Amino acid sequence: MKTENASANDANERVIVRVWTSRDNQAFPGDNVGHISIETSNEYMSLWPVPFTLAQINQYRASNTLEQQYQKYFMERDSDWKGAYQEDYEAEGKQVPQVVVCLYSLNIDDIESAFGKYKDDTKAWRLIGSNMLVQKLETLTTEVVQDLKLFDNKKATSTVENCASLALKLLKAGGITNLVSFSEESSFFSQTSSAVSPDQMLKLLIPAKLTELDKFQETQKYQFEHDTAIDRLREASQKKSKCLLM
Repeated sequence: MKTENASANDANERVIVRVWTSRDNQAFPGDNVGHISIETSNEYMSLWPVPFTLAQINQYRASNTLEQQYQKYFMERDSDWKGAYQEDYEAEGKQVPQVVVCLYSLNIDDIESAFGKYKDDTKAWRLIGSNMLVQKLETLTTEVVQDLKLFDNKKATSTVENCASLALKLLKAGGITNLVSFSEESSFFSQTSSAVSPDQMLKLLIPAKLTELDKFQETQKYQFEHDTAIDRLREASQKKSKCLLM
């Protein structure tokens, strides 16, 4: 952990956070549902689900509304780990991220160590990750999904993540709480809460970046060619919080 008197990392020792926002994001409008990745000099950290098969898609279309909502939010899908930015770029339909934030005061070793653990432990992808709400609702939905033969109905566990829940845990491991603090009511607070989205992660990333610029002033000179302009981040931070939410 870095202290008040600590220095930031070298300009080349950055943690690159890329956010593809959703089409509902008002501050940084995207094209799809959203995605987030983290990159260091040694690791590219990006979690996707394995695509549905045609048979699963057809069953989804034939399901009633309640079954479809269950499939969308609660069904687990196999993990698809992307190993490079180009893979994310292709998966996003050859779209560049709407927001790129580089942080220089995080503990990169801790982030990479946490990633190794989560990559080994994460057994599946789920849209809303794995949290206490999911685990409670699982017990109430057995009848809803009992006839969905093509979809796995696994028990909710702490080894189910989405891209945003993974990114949140990695950034926490790297010490982002030295830059921002979470209230107990915040969706970022709980270790088990992963009902976060890429759009919502901007509510963490933008304040963290602005704080870092003030706290470690040497980083004001650091440049990454794809950085989102600081003026745009400041403008977004001054708007109502709903502008950064899905």
